[in-house]
Amino acid sequence: MNKHFSGKLICLFLVLLPAIFLAGCSPSSPQTAAGDGGVWRSADGGKTFTQITDALATKGRIVKYNNADVRSIYFDPADAQTIYITTDNEGISYSYDGGDSWQKFNQLNKGRVRALAIDPKNHCTIYALAENKLYKTADCGRSWISPYYHQATNAYLSGLAVDPENPQTLYLGDSLGEVLKSRDGGSSWNTVYRISNGVIMDILIDPANTTMVYAATLKNGIYKSIDAGLSWASLGEGLKAYAASSEYRQLIMDLGTPDSLILASKFGILRSTDGGQRWQVVNILSSPQAVNILAIAANPKNSKEIYYSTESGFIKTTDGGDSWSSQKLPTTRTGSALAVNPVNSNLIYLGTKMPAKK
Repeated sequence: MNKHFSGKLICLFLVLLPAIFLAGCSPSSPQTAAGDGGVWRSADGGKTFTQITDALATKGRIVKYNNADVRSIYFDPADAQTIYITTDNEGISYSYDGGDSWQKFNQLNKGRVRALAIDPKNHCTIYALAENKLYKTADCGRSWISPYYHQATNAYLSGLAVDPENPQTLYLGDSLGEVLKSRDGGSSWNTVYRISNGVIMDILIDPANTTMVYAATLKNGIYKSIDAGLSWASLGEGLKAYAASSEYRQLIMDLGTPDSLILASKFGILRSTDGGQRWQVVNILSSPQAVNILAIAANPKNSKEIYYSTESGFIKTTDGGDSWSSQKLPTTRTGSALAVNPVNSNLIYLGTKMPAKK
């Protein structure tokens, strides 16, 4: 048995121990009634999906964790079988078996968790954002501390990234447009940039060149640093030709092509192969702005495979957007998150949430 796996088994036992005696790890709102939310998994590249919402409760009992409003899906960089999901109503859930079963921590097991990041060199060190606080665990979730909180009562923390080369370096974004940086694993911070009237939605670090950092805002465009946060510049010049491209949905790194980004916005889908200086339209089935793209993902091994979800559909291209296949979502809920397994790209995970009230 390798050290990595055995370490996880130990952490799993430590996390489950309070559940056995104190029921501390049971889902905060176990759902035994029928529900079609939570997470769905495809093993055939998105042709079919199966709901995977079995959650461990007390005394080994399994309940259905099927009413979670999923926000994001994350893979452990060192183990693609380990998956974390953040939600708007049920905190964090995690799986050590590719999603066959889910568990919860003693803390951060309810309410909204906006973002999560995993130390790529120490899988038991995890960071999470809830309301105005940053949380950190160094023991696979057995205990958590809060090394930073925003003192403005109207602010919330919203963007988070760990430098894959130097995991002691973290970036943090908030609802006031502030980008912060820590060089000591989150113990201390300094503000490296402020975006006027901006809400930071995501922070991305280019894994091939970690001095390149992107901060994506809700409605004020995307900003980039090429010197690890020392200076920043707007990418608005390259995006200004695309109406409504500043109304953000999601920004992802296209790992199959160097220096490549894919942006989903109210405009539709745009791709850049030069770090955001220039953008090209990715043609989709519907006309731009006629469909609300809620989540997007790309095959990390093949840039021509792109997936996106809408309120009711799952759409896929295998030729970079020249043609698409479309199918109805396997749920009455909307598709809120997509992720492709970094080792086996046939495994696609779909997170769902309750439809927005109109």
